[in-house]
Amino acid sequence: MNNQQNFSDFTKSERKIADFIEKNKNAVMYLNETELASTLGSSNATLSRFWRKIGYRNFKEFKKRYLEQQVITPKTKFERILAKVEDNGKSLQQSIFDFVQYQLTDTLEHIDETQSQICVKRIATCRKLFIYAPTSSTGLGFLLKHRLMRFGIDVVILASYDQELFEQILHLQENDCVFVFGFVKLTREAAILLDHAKEIKSHSIVLTDNIVHEFQTRCTQTFYVNRGDLEEFHSMVAATFFIEHLIVSLGQMKSEKALGNLEYLNNLREKYKNGR
Repeated sequence: MNNQQNFSDFTKSERKIADFIEKNKNAVMYLNETELASTLGSSNATLSRFWRKIGYRNFKEFKKRYLEQQVITPKTKFERILAKVEDNGKSLQQSIFDFVQYQLTDTLEHIDETQSQICVKRIATCRKLFIYAPTSSTGLGFLLKHRLMRFGIDVVILASYDQELFEQILHLQENDCVFVFGFVKLTREAAILLDHAKEIKSHSIVLTDNIVHEFQTRCTQTFYVNRGDLEEFHSMVAATFFIEHLIVSLGQMKSEKALGNLEYLNNLREKYKNGR
């Protein structure tokens, strides 16, 4: 399966198969189709239809493709995007534009505006927003914090790993909100954070680049952004678009407060621009 797979027309049993595979890919590689069917309480015929529906001839081809992806490195991802540019005969700028245009279009199609406004309201009314933005999403986390603080929202950037993270989530309260960047997979730390938020009845929001994922039962809301196929160079353009969309929506909701803070900020800059 790939991250852009459309699961809207899947049956309940097909969704169960997809969810199990996403959560247990490594274990699935050691099963034959009969064993997999037995584990799922399904049939070989159902599985055969499933492989074809997601673009493979059979289970063997699915496993082969998955194992090929496991040796992919950042270097090979970059080589693939460069090869695509060379093959399509377009300029580098046009190729990248086409690449991100598709990602933006696909992302926009998956944004439910009603859910988006609920998300915005939760952030606007929470006591404090805790942002978990590990590895490549760190910059997005700080962008979100920088913009939201201008609206008077109290924001905390969480540590990426165990001990310091535990010290911070100790202060998480029921009327707080957690925002998690959950790209590629659910990490141990993200799981701990989301489970704790759920336990104390704090809202949690996840931005992920997987349509079928493990976050659904752990958080209040999830939103999907397209960052490219698993084996390709991952772009942050669509994720940045989503964050900017949240920021502008929050600005609209808190317009009076936002404009007042921005005016005050401008006055401070003017007052001290000459070092006074």
